[in-house]
Amino acid sequence: MNNELVECFKLLKCYKYKLTKQQYKTLKGQIIANDINGFRKGLFTILKRKYV
Repeated sequence: MNNELVECFKLLKCYKYKLTKQQYKTLKGQIIANDINGFRKGLFTILKRKYV
């Protein structure tokens, strides 16, 4: 695995308890599929809707 994937998994782990089970699985799948931009956009969209 490259560094970017490791960083994404660390970021996902930090926010794991703020996400539903389905959101977590979806974002994890995006990382595994190497869709880093989609993962970041999705995570920050979820967090923005939930906490703003």
